[in-house]
Amino acid sequence: MDRIEETIELFLEEFRPPSQRLEIASEDLQGLHEHWQTFLSKVGVCQRHDGYLWIINPADFAWVAPLFDLDVVPVARDSFGNFFCTNPQGHLYSFLPYQRQLDLMAEDVFSAIGFLGEKEFTDDDELLRLHNKYVRGRLNTGYDTCYCLKPAIPLGGAFGGSEVYVGQIRDYLEMLALATR
Repeated sequence: MDRIEETIELFLEEFRPPSQRLEIASEDLQGLHEHWQTFLSKVGVCQRHDGYLWIINPADFAWVAPLFDLDVVPVARDSFGNFFCTNPQGHLYSFLPYQRQLDLMAEDVFSAIGFLGEKEFTDDDELLRLHNKYVRGRLNTGYDTCYCLKPAIPLGGAFGGSEVYVGQIRDYLEMLALATR
């Protein structure tokens, strides 16, 4: 077994996605680092066992980068519409749309992929607590939806202090992009 296969195996042990997953077409992975292409083609579109994090098809979320003037490609997202992105070198970044904040998480592609499987690198404690609260209250997100705040953070809202609803992630991020210009 080579290093990328070992990395994927470790990722899956931590991430524990439900059995259903969608394949990602090879043409949707063009331009990504070869190890990201291997990872995404083997793992596919899937949700973490607790529903907080999704591995996504980059082509389905290609609109995010131009919306926020980014030079990265989304590969994962959380239930609040925050993204994890990569660049052609395989680096991993976290992106918080409500602040337009892009932070480097890992430069090594194997570490980057591994980080997506480990809660200590992907989870914000407050957001995970809120996610679990909403799930217990039967407020669930899907692949193209997220928890939305009303008012949103750039408009005076706060996690835990704003009204929360499930909305289309694209609509919500378009509003955040306008609010953070």
